[in-house]
Parts: sequence; C-alpha cells; structure tokens
Amino acid sequence: MGTRDKKYNNLLLELKYLYAKIDYSDEIYQQAKRDFEEYTIAFCKEHNIDIEGTTITNEEVTDLDVSRNKLYDAVCIGSENINEFCKLLFKKIAIKAHPDKLMSLSEDEKERKSELFKKASKALSQNKWFILTQVAAELKIEVPKPDQQQVELLQKETETIKTHIQDMEETYAWHLFNEADESRRRTLMMVYLKNFGIDVTKDHN
Repeated sequence: MGTRDKKYNNLLLELKYLYAKIDYSDEIYQQAKRDFEEYTIAFCKEHNIDIEGTTITNEEVTDLDVSRNKLYDAVCIGSENINEFCKLLFKKIAIKAHPDKLMSLSEDEKERKSELFKKASKALSQNKWFILTQVAAELKIEVPKPDQQQVELLQKETETIKTHIQDMEETYAWHLFNEADESRRRTLMMVYLKNFGIDVTKDHN
C-alpha cells in the first residue's frame, strides 16, 4: 500500500470517529442550549432584570459567539463547485436509490433507499466525499481507487467537522453546561449579559 493510500485510509478512520463525535456533541449542544436559556431566565429574575422582548430567550441565543455561522450542516457550496468525483459517485447512487427507481421494492426498502438518497444529495451539495462513500458501500457500489483529489476532499471534510465541533465547544451554552462550579457559572452569565449592555453589578431594581 502506497503512502497516498495509507493517508486516505487514515483519513477515513479519522472521519468515522469525527462523525460519531459530532453526533454526540450535537446532542449535548442542544441540551446545553435549553439549559442555558433556563439558567438565563432564572438568573435574570433573581436580579430583577427585565428581558421581555430581548433576544436573550430566543432559541438561537447561545449562537451569539458563533455568529460567523460555520455550522457544518448549513454549508452549501454551489453546484458549480461540486467535485467531479462526487458527481460521478452520486450518479451511481442515484441509479440505485433515486425515488423513481424504487417503485417495485417493499415499503421498508423504499424508505431505506430514499433516506440514503437524501443523505447522498445533501453530501453532494457539500462535497462530503466520506458520506458519499458510506452511502455507496450500503448500496454495494464500488468506490473508485483513491487519488490525490479524493485525499484532499477528505482533508477538507475533516477540517470542516473539526471547526463545527470547535464552534459548539466555544459557546457560552457549552461552557455553562460543562462547568460544575456555581460561582464560575454565575460569572460566565454576567459576562454573557454584558453582550446586551446588561451589567449585573449595577442596580436593576
């Protein structure tokens, strides 16, 4: 096995781990956002801070510090920039999983392949080569022998997922959720509220 093939396989293994991690992190992040909002409301009530009509209790409030909006699933790159390898593999997937090709299958198989097609369509729009190869494997489609372009696709995919995970782990919600010390939690909330011009050290009665 050549150096490029080894690198490609190592990237596949790393992406398998990262996708498992991002699924777990997304679950934690959603819970952290809910808990953060509840904590914010309780904290403001305790300090007689009127937050009615502000963005503080909005469900997206904890995205304040990831406003650059690099969340992975929101990234679409435009059809003119889709990689040719991704297009070719997607065409093979579509032959086996496009809804128009499933009429003679059982309902369970229709549902399974329809979900795979949706997954592949989303992956295509973002040049997610790893996801496309996983869908292809489930459909028993042979993936072409890796070359440098495919290695680069996997590298970009790896970097994007790492960025998404980092963005979640840098939010106020994530830090508050994972902070056990109550005094530090309260300090974090004070810092957060200052983003809205609210200084808890001043009198809000």
